[in-house]
Amino acid sequence: MFDLAGALASFGGGVFGAAIGGLFSSVLTGLVVIAGVAASYFQDLSPAQAMISQVAFGPWLGPHIAFAGSVAAACYAAKKRLLKTGKDIVTPLAKFNDPGVLAVGGVFGVLGYVIEGWFTALNLPTDTVFLTVVVSGIIARWLILAEGPLGTLPPELEKEAGAGNLWGRFIVTDTHVWLPYQKDLPQLLILGFGIGAASAAATLYTGSSVIGFGITAFALIFFINLGGAPVGHHIALLAAVAADLTANVLIGALWGILGALIGELAARLFLNWGESHIDPPATAITVCTTLALLLMG
Repeated sequence: MFDLAGALASFGGGVFGAAIGGLFSSVLTGLVVIAGVAASYFQDLSPAQAMISQVAFGPWLGPHIAFAGSVAAACYAAKKRLLKTGKDIVTPLAKFNDPGVLAVGGVFGVLGYVIEGWFTALNLPTDTVFLTVVVSGIIARWLILAEGPLGTLPPELEKEAGAGNLWGRFIVTDTHVWLPYQKDLPQLLILGFGIGAASAAATLYTGSSVIGFGITAFALIFFINLGGAPVGHHIALLAAVAADLTANVLIGALWGILGALIGELAARLFLNWGESHIDPPATAITVCTTLALLLMG
């Protein structure tokens, strides 16, 4: 439900996400989720649950607000040639000393708050937070960079694939790839199963469906600082959703594999050939959560 305080806080969350950079905001989301789950074991549940729902997934650090705001701000920074590409979700945008860039983050933070509230009111059978991340990314690319959700194939590849041939967009190159070390089927299968099994088991052991997400989102700090670390928060969350619905670790692990595959598919379809970031993990979470709820709910 919309309220002025929530909108104001979401503007702040969008500004903050843009200021520190999208991936750093995701790391903090993971950290607060872990803290909230831990706190639930030592005190009354209400404050711990509020830490997760109203901070980690709320107006300050919610992916639909802080991360989505940073994505839009990166689009604007790229348009102003402050960033080389709108796909840059690592650089803290406060470094450019451009209040307009941060304001774009704030505006999209409010937009994310409104859209997610609307999706929730419609009672959509999906994860409305991550659906909003996807929708916000599409809107930002269209409004700021005047580009569609599928991006733009270079002329030579367009000619090779054939005009209008969607399959050409699934080709990866050295420069048009999401994660070079996380694009091939064997790697996706082992990461999907491994992270999925661990997250599913953690969900059943602790009763928390977000503990795996918290750990893997916080682990993005290794990706930022060291490179080569897996991006697995979508895998962990989807495995947890499936395990929560079925109480079965194996099904959770298999759903982790599905999440890994859909994430890479989304990268090839929406991210690789675009000038901005449309989030593959958020797309995978949206699609696979919907499937889980329809098939297992």
